[in-house]
Amino acid sequence: MLKVPYRSERFPYHFGSGFRSSNICNCTWHELIWAAITVGKADRLHLLRHGRHSIFELIYRSSIIFSNLKQDSKGFIRRSNVYGALDPSEKGAISYFLGLTFAKLFVEKYLKVPWLMHLDVYHTQLRPTLSPGRSKPDLVGMTTRGDWIVMEAKGRSGSLTSDVLKKAKNQTRKLRRIGESFPSTRVALACYFSGDRLKIKWEDPDEYDEDAADIILSRKSIILDYYRPF
Repeated sequence: MLKVPYRSERFPYHFGSGFRSSNICNCTWHELIWAAITVGKADRLHLLRHGRHSIFELIYRSSIIFSNLKQDSKGFIRRSNVYGALDPSEKGAISYFLGLTFAKLFVEKYLKVPWLMHLDVYHTQLRPTLSPGRSKPDLVGMTTRGDWIVMEAKGRSGSLTSDVLKKAKNQTRKLRRIGESFPSTRVALACYFSGDRLKIKWEDPDEYDEDAADIILSRKSIILDYYRPF
């Protein structure tokens, strides 16, 4: 069993005391790999829609996790020697993906969001009213109760600085409504290393900006098939 220390802040009181304190997330390698291969996707069909190249992508994403992370004797996740030997620009890319992966892991475990979509990838279907180049969150997803969430994930190869989550929170404020609904939660999450140990900090920021954009869902949107039976 893997152990991931995390700190929750600014979540509403109805989420419970566990969302306003420091805790340990217990997960398996299987859950972590599932988060890595599914983050950004809309459903199971999208995992394999490009045939053998999608298979290669699943292997590639899994390999990023296995090659760069390791489990210590106490169950905590640490950087592997491969990760430590990377060029700074390579570390940046890996850290970004780790941020996305742990974002998916956490929202699925704690917020009941089975699929977390990249806003840019599904731009055509979601139709956000955002100007090109405008700041925006990375991800949107729907809970099993049908509530939308907006999410921005950050990853750092070292310690966490205050500006990282501040920027992430600002990005979550750039979306107002999704379809006819306001998101139930706007989550900013940072994945970082402290004393070589992987940690998470996530927050539920304030409401949207006055000039925030909307996501306009059409009747033919993929969202109508969001929970296909399998």
